[in-house]
Amino acid sequence: MAPFFQKFKLHHLVLFVIVISIVLLRLRLLDVPLERDEGEYAYMGQLILQGTPPYQAAYNMKFPGIYFLYATVMAIFGQTPVAIHAGLLIATIASVLLLYLLGKNIHDEWVGVIAAASYAILSVSYHIEGLWANAEHFVLPFALAGLLLVRKAQGADNPKMLFLSGLAFGLAALTKQHGAFYALFGFTYLAYQLYQQNNLGRRRILKTFLMFISGVGLPLFIAVLYLYHTGVFDKFFFWAFTYAPEYISRHSLSDAQKYFFNNLLPLIKSTKLLWLLAAMGFLAVLFSHHYKRERFFLICFGAMAFLATTPFIPSCRRSFYRHGLIIPFLLVFILAKQKRKACSAYGVYHHRSYLSFGFARRCAVYIFS
Repeated sequence: MAPFFQKFKLHHLVLFVIVISIVLLRLRLLDVPLERDEGEYAYMGQLILQGTPPYQAAYNMKFPGIYFLYATVMAIFGQTPVAIHAGLLIATIASVLLLYLLGKNIHDEWVGVIAAASYAILSVSYHIEGLWANAEHFVLPFALAGLLLVRKAQGADNPKMLFLSGLAFGLAALTKQHGAFYALFGFTYLAYQLYQQNNLGRRRILKTFLMFISGVGLPLFIAVLYLYHTGVFDKFFFWAFTYAPEYISRHSLSDAQKYFFNNLLPLIKSTKLLWLLAAMGFLAVLFSHHYKRERFFLICFGAMAFLATTPFIPSCRRSFYRHGLIIPFLLVFILAKQKRKACSAYGVYHHRSYLSFGFARRCAVYIFS
């Protein structure tokens, strides 16, 4: 037991407090009634459990991954609102832990801890309907896993990890179309990594890309085979690829801007401090030489996160907050190290753990307020 406690540090304790806070809050909300989208997903999942494939007796323009995730959750926990929100709890915890690991990989443990705390706050915000098990909650764990794995793969150095990264991105896209933008980011970042690695032959570069692309395509290919085998592929193609663009085109750019600002401004007002720090962190990444190495990853990821929503703002306006807000808060906690140095200069703080723990404590207070 001694080696375990030697490895258990303060940032682990803070992360544990964040997870427990999420669990306690979500447990109080397990029996809230289902909202519109939850009802749709639950009905489709129920049909799947009864042997009816999606798009046969009921249909929508979303990809089928969310319906199978709901079916899995209901098969394990039961066909009740409590069961569905238990699945949401698991997805939220997974996103928090993966965001911690991603922040740790980008900078250090405290970057991950406070980024995870910030997402914990946003994930339960009323302004983004965070109390309900919408598809965006289930896209995030796959997208974050893909991001973490593509960074760990280090370009062409680990083909198996690249395949797993692509697989995670493919599952994110299968869960909801917005996830495809994260697969695009993964491909872009992989190309950037390969560009940074000199003396790679064309054959090795091609093999690297093929490993990643095959991982992305595998879950989508299996889904298409299933839909074709059950005789519903034509209906799926119509709703997902023919009807969906027509539906979106009915909304003008001015409508999209209205939806965007009407939903963004209340969220900013409710979390002013976080947004202020995010803006400062963004400027630090843009102009500080300390973050030159990670600048491409952070800015490109932020751009892709925004694109994951922009084409769909009228129909799925919550997605920006589920996806796009991850990066600003990673940037915030890169800034935490700079803030710690400034505080130390005035003799206020001597360790970044004090700053980070205090911030995480405020996050817990906000969750329960």
